Amino acid sequence: MYQHRAFCLAHLLLRTSEIPKFGYKTEAMNTPEIRTMLHEEIDHSDEKLLKMIYALVREYNNPDTVSDTRKHLIEEERAKYLRGEGRTYSWEEVKKIATSKDRPNDL
Repeated sequence: MYQHRAFCLAHLLLRTSEIPKFGYKTEAMNTPEIRTMLHEEIDHSDEKLLKMIYALVREYNNPDTVSDTRKHLIEEERAKYLRGEGRTYSWEEVKKIATSKDRPNDL
């Protein structure tokens, strides 16, 4: 939940045309000005905003959380799907399988 909000905050901060809504100057801000403005906001922020900013920074510094092994498995499954191999299930089939005690062997 905070990751989405942090992304929205970042998007807002990067779009200087939106900054005047919060009382900041309208022309493009340079890096030191942005840094100063952010420090002022952080110093007076509530816990909710601090968590959003923290999530934004954490995601920015660790953008790729999917392991290479997992990526490889996903790519293999996608290739199978595109070749028409393997079995796909409708949503109704998935619900039935999930609630059934007798699952197909390939699951």
